[in-house]
Amino acid sequence: MNKNYSSLIDVEFHDTSVHHPIHLGNSSGYTMADLSVEAVLLATEADEADGTTVPSKLTCHNFAGSGLSKEWSIDMPDKEDIMAICCGIGWVSFKKDREMATADF
Repeated sequence: MNKNYSSLIDVEFHDTSVHHPIHLGNSSGYTMADLSVEAVLLATEADEADGTTVPSKLTCHNFAGSGLSKEWSIDMPDKEDIMAICCGIGWVSFKKDREMATADF
């Protein structure tokens, strides 16, 4: 796995009365991120380490959610790589090298 990434992700908001700062570990090696008023969306590209493939991964931290919907992740199928991500109010979208997907949360 590529170790040239930061081990910590800090999300700070200009108006702290809206949301407090968020500090996330980066053991997955996230290389892409997007931020909305409801969520931070993170993604990794697929990687090969020691002859094994680590799949591309999409993770959402939903500020407005509770319980199981507060944080979720999806591992992409083999040979499908996340190329771009975006999130808005109530939705996330990501572009894979083979297709695009959008989901409500």
